[in-house]
Amino acid sequence: MAQSGSIAGTVTRLGPEEEIVLLPGGHEKVIGERVGIYGVIIELRGELETLRSKTGPQGEFQFTALRPGTWVISIPQFGDDVERIVVTIEPGEEAIVNIVIPPKLREATLLENIEIPVQ
Repeated sequence: MAQSGSIAGTVTRLGPEEEIVLLPGGHEKVIGERVGIYGVIIELRGELETLRSKTGPQGEFQFTALRPGTWVISIPQFGDDVERIVVTIEPGEEAIVNIVIPPKLREATLLENIEIPVQ
């Protein structure tokens, strides 16, 4: 029987003191700490089965005793905001996958422009 593998990692978002800085050439760099997201459902689809797990207090997750082969990781509650991640597991291998949930940009509409006097 083939030796099993595992997939582990974290799901994080930008922390309150974190920001994305645009570098020359259009590259982005994140400055500051990321914050783990608790209770996110991670879905792992293999050729023969689908597994689900929730992230722990620091955003951590782990799937063990996986058949070697290709697995697809998705996070249904974030829909298309998070791309699916394809991971190939070799016998005895532990793949580390760290997922960062991007900030969601929302459009705002200015309803009224008022001036506040400075005292």
